[in-house]
Amino acid sequence: MSESKRILVVDDEELNRALLEAMLYALGYSFEPAHDGFDCLARLNPDIDLVLLDVMMPGMNGFEVTRRIREQSDCSGVPIIMVTNMDSKEDRLRAVEAGANDFITKPVDKVELRVRTASLLKMKETQDEAEHRTRDLTSANERLEREIKDRKRAEESLRQAHDELERRVTERTAQLASANRDLNDLVYALSHDLKAPLNAVGQLASWILEDYSETFDEEGKERMELLLGRTSRMNNLIEGIFEYSRLGRVQERKTNVDLHKLCTQVIDLVDPSKDNQLIIENRLPSLICRKSRQELLFWNLAQNAVKFMDKPNGEIRIGCQDQGDHWRFSVADNGPGIDPKYHERIFRIFQTLAPRDELESTGVGLSLVKRIVEDSGGEVWLESDVGKGSTFFFTLPKTQEA
Repeated sequence: MSESKRILVVDDEELNRALLEAMLYALGYSFEPAHDGFDCLARLNPDIDLVLLDVMMPGMNGFEVTRRIREQSDCSGVPIIMVTNMDSKEDRLRAVEAGANDFITKPVDKVELRVRTASLLKMKETQDEAEHRTRDLTSANERLEREIKDRKRAEESLRQAHDELERRVTERTAQLASANRDLNDLVYALSHDLKAPLNAVGQLASWILEDYSETFDEEGKERMELLLGRTSRMNNLIEGIFEYSRLGRVQERKTNVDLHKLCTQVIDLVDPSKDNQLIIENRLPSLICRKSRQELLFWNLAQNAVKFMDKPNGEIRIGCQDQGDHWRFSVADNGPGIDPKYHERIFRIFQTLAPRDELESTGVGLSLVKRIVEDSGGEVWLESDVGKGSTFFFTLPKTQEA
């Protein structure tokens, strides 16, 4: 046995105690002597692995000592072997009731002492290991319970934060939707209210130029024509603003639209010069969509290509490719091309690359294209080489949300 096993030897007779200590020493145990029951209780501590306890002692017998040991919370589980001359059934029953684990009859046999002591020490070792594991498991369980509680608190906090975020998003979305409706209504009203006086100014300027053309010198005629041009530009700008605001105000019902037929009609509306060709390269699909928006989309891209064409034999090609869950459309031209640094700017409203005095443009058309495509769940982008032409690509989902 390991020397770490420490045995408390309790006997009021020194000779008996010395005999037990000699046997324990021979068996490899360490020991601590106690001369009576009171001394035993005083010396008992958690480092004691076993108690060899005499029964018949003055002051406090072995039965009473055993009961008191079992009442001590820190040492109540220590194994106890009673050493006695008594061998009656009643004495053994009384010892068991007090809490003894085993018995050895005097005179003590060394082999019996070794066997019974080793058995109880093994039992205590197993018990201590089980208690240690139980404490570890209890501690681990407590940590797990704390972690579960912490996680539940964190999940609850996260849920509350998520609910609060959703509430704020919903509230903000409603506010933005309301603000957009108000803005669109304001733009629509301003566009409508501005057109009438602007048309009147244009009509008056046209009458003055027509009725008093002989009165004006060349500079006067030039200024009147400039006035008419500015009036026309302003009218086109108002029309562009009106169309842009209309996208947010009017919710057109979706129908099954033949885009090939629609583009054929758009080409007739664009009315390119005789030097330009608008070609549909392949059969365009039918799509569940808002027809007027698709007309505006293709018209703006085709009109943009015609307007900025700088070559005598201009060519604009409209094509489409099946990309699985969406269609990819393209409108390509062999015009002047656009420098890459302007590829994002051109989709912003009121942005133009050429001065308006050189080429009339409201800067609204491509922003309309971008808004229509993105509202439909698609993307739009540009690929272009300066001097070689431009290709506008955009995608439309095959199944669009209502």
